Amino acid sequence: MKKILFGVGVTVLFLIILLGCRKEVTEINDNNVNIVVEQVSKSELPAGISYAIRLKNDSKHVIKQNNVYLYFPIVKNNGNSKSNNPMKVEAKGNKLNIQPNEEILLNVFIPIECITPESKDIEPELEIKGYIEEVKEERHFHIMGLSLY
Repeated sequence: MKKILFGVGVTVLFLIILLGCRKEVTEINDNNVNIVVEQVSKSELPAGISYAIRLKNDSKHVIKQNNVYLYFPIVKNNGNSKSNNPMKVEAKGNKLNIQPNEEILLNVFIPIECITPESKDIEPELEIKGYIEEVKEERHFHIMGLSLY
């Protein structure tokens, strides 16, 4: 009887130690980030195209040190597929920390030199990189292909 109680006690003690050392991990992926973007205005100027974009953090987390880029995707196979374009323009007016439900207004200017005749017929897209809650590699997110429409 004493051996059974000792065995149960050791098992319970082992479980308490094991569970007490368990590290809680919050998995961060692009599904944890809910960002809503909307084109507020588009102005075609002699020097290029200017966009005003509203970005809202619609998630439950603070978005930290994010970067927002606008680009015209490269269209392939007669319009059946798109790929990332390395020519991007970083949005101005961004914040280091965007609180849940906070909205910010971003501005992007594409110089005329960067606009090809093909890109005028293509809807621009956004790329957003940042961190959720704290700047750690495991909390990094990267979203591409966000439409402004």
